[in-house]
Amino acid sequence: IMMHLDISPSNNKLRIATHGRGLFERELEDQAIGLDENLTPSNEISLFPNPVTNSFTLNLVSEKPGQKIEIQLFDGLGKRIKELYRGVLDRGENTIEVSGLEGFAPGTYYVRTVQNGQSISKAVVLR
Repeated sequence: IMMHLDISPSNNKLRIATHGRGLFERELEDQAIGLDENLTPSNEISLFPNPVTNSFTLNLVSEKPGQKIEIQLFDGLGKRIKELYRGVLDRGENTIEVSGLEGFAPGTYYVRTVQNGQSISKAVVLR
């Protein structure tokens, strides 16, 4: 049972105290992800199905043709564990089929898209 969770900004470590099992510590990655607060409709992404098994579909909008996009998968601690896709978008609505999730433990992960210097993250539950 986890009793306490704390992030130490001085040494960039995550500390977890448990009942009867001691104290655990892990260094955090420098690359943080998060959800942007003020998303415009052109920056929104949708991901389905969610929960997923081995693959999912990502829908997003590009304002200009030829914009580069990267899609990455992060674990619950914010560590990048896989690059899922790298390519170029058409103008308007784009649909990207993402696969290659076999072998990952069930749980909550974060899909991050980086497009035109902006990143957007969505939680995804892997069964």
